[in-house]
Parts: sequence; C-alpha cells; structure tokens
Amino acid sequence: MVTGIDLSAALKLAEACGYDLAALAELLPAGEAGLLDGIARQRPDHG
Repeated sequence: MVTGIDLSAALKLAEACGYDLAALAELLPAGEAGLLDGIARQRPDHG
C-alpha cells in the first residue's frame, strides 16, 4: 500500500541535486496528493 512520499527524503535528494528547496517544499505536498489520488483511482474498488 502506498501512503505517500517521504518528504524528508525527497528534500534531501533535491538538496543533493541543487534544486530550490523552498519551491519544492511548496510543490511536493500537492504533487503527493495528485499521486495518491491517481493511485486510488486505479484501484478496482474505487467508487
């Protein structure tokens, strides 16, 4: 079962790649919500 993105790990990876952490901290929760919604819609029992 997928429960979400490990935001701490994602931000550490982003920092190692030199990405803007403030921007990612704002965007990752929305991206995570979309990812989880998409996964939920793929489940056979999704209403």
